Amino acid sequence: MFNNKKGIIMNTIKKYFVHAFALVIVAGVISSCTSMDEGYKDFIKDGEVSYTGKIDSLHIYSGKNRVQIKGLFISDPKIAECRIYWDNRADSVVVPIARTQGVDELNVVINNLVENVHNFEVRTFDKLGNKSIPVYKVGTVYGDRYQTSLYNRPIASKYFSPKLTTINFASMDLSTGAYATEVTYTTTANVTAKVQLPIAQSRLDIADFKLGSAFTYKTLFRPNPTSIDVFESVTTTVTDNEIQYLNNFYYPFTRLTYDGARWGVPTDWVVNDAAKSHIVSSVNYGGLDALYFSFESGWGQPAINNGKIYQTMTLPAGTYTYTININATSYAADANDKGYFVVAIGNTLPDVALVETAASTLKWERAKNVTPLIRTLSFTLSADTQVSVGVVTTSAVMTSSTGRHLKINSFKLVKQ
Repeated sequence: MFNNKKGIIMNTIKKYFVHAFALVIVAGVISSCTSMDEGYKDFIKDGEVSYTGKIDSLHIYSGKNRVQIKGLFISDPKIAECRIYWDNRADSVVVPIARTQGVDELNVVINNLVENVHNFEVRTFDKLGNKSIPVYKVGTVYGDRYQTSLYNRPIASKYFSPKLTTINFASMDLSTGAYATEVTYTTTANVTAKVQLPIAQSRLDIADFKLGSAFTYKTLFRPNPTSIDVFESVTTTVTDNEIQYLNNFYYPFTRLTYDGARWGVPTDWVVNDAAKSHIVSSVNYGGLDALYFSFESGWGQPAINNGKIYQTMTLPAGTYTYTININATSYAADANDKGYFVVAIGNTLPDVALVETAASTLKWERAKNVTPLIRTLSFTLSADTQVSVGVVTTSAVMTSSTGRHLKINSFKLVKQ
């Protein structure tokens, strides 16, 4: 019985202990909540923090001592202004914003910046002064330092002929930002014209250039593809524009017709039937081998008998030089070939057999494989005269594995 009483007493003690422990825990929780609540009230005693929507899709575009800043206002209709800071808030600009129901754009240009890399910070504000979280972006400003590093694109060669003026430019370092060359010239109608040649192209053809006039050119640059400003090199004036009286006179010669593989007929040249000695699919070709000026007989090709290729023009009085730049030739000036470079009065060239004695011949020289492979013929006209300039040839077929060829890089007919 004593043991039963002892058990009852122990159970009663445990019950009171559990209740007391529970009361302690509840008191602790209440105390803790009270402390947290008091801390929260301290934190928001001046009201909850409110942020405006930040700028979206921020972009900064380089320029000459300036930048253009663009972005979008998408999420917050309460935005009333945008503030742009740069260089650790050393300077800033405030842009008023009139929000609409849709997406609005920030588009502002900041001028008078020094040439450098600048760090920009952009925040939005509402009418109560609440601000957004910052958006940071880096922008590059270009100026005199970049400008002085620019140079004009060199000219590799230039040709001025009655039908076409051609200016060939040299290549450039594209990392400079060069994107075009702009040429200003006088047309045949005495009007000033401008044309731009993309930097990836080297050849500029002008059909209405006034012969004997000067032209200017400059190279245009963008320091990066999205730059809002164009930089220019110094302008170069070109005055030594020697008139070339021939058309289509240098490699690569342009073609009037082409067999699709090798042989062709050049534009701007008179090519007689005898010079069209290459027959492909019942069509005759002659005057061009690939894009070189050419005569060829033998090696499976027929003989050429009195072939003529020439141009005719009226030249003013004066002294002229006719220059032929030969690429390669097997002409030996013997019985197997009679090739001539000829200048003659009139609208055609004399036959091969008459070149050396014809009254119309002003100047001639035999074509032969003798270095240097440049031939120059000089002649003088006392009055305006119609002349023909070109090449005539008769060449035999020697064997099936041999022959004669004359390949020419360029011609030049200029007044001294």
